Amino acid sequence: MLGDDAQGYLCEKCVVDNAVAYDVLCQHIATGYANDTGQYCQECYRGLDAIERMTGRRSLYLHVKDGIKQLLCAFCSRAYELKTTNLYRNTQYGWIKKLDGNK
Repeated sequence: MLGDDAQGYLCEKCVVDNAVAYDVLCQHIATGYANDTGQYCQECYRGLDAIERMTGRRSLYLHVKDGIKQLLCAFCSRAYELKTTNLYRNTQYGWIKKLDGNK
């Protein structure tokens, strides 16, 4: 376990997952493209090749989940969004994803 009483404790895997997601985000902001080498869904652990076979896209979605940044596949991202609609209510993202009850 890493951390302290003030910031809380995280397992080493969670610290690494957070750092990887943050690096991907920074790379995308800097270049408009994020290198997908070695990336996988941090919820279901599907690799990008498996995700592409299932969805036709090599996409991961960034969420702050359980207090850390995580990269999720489309299926895990949607499941998380539906469980946490209160986070997206009254936002443009919530409207686009139909999370406000909009049809």
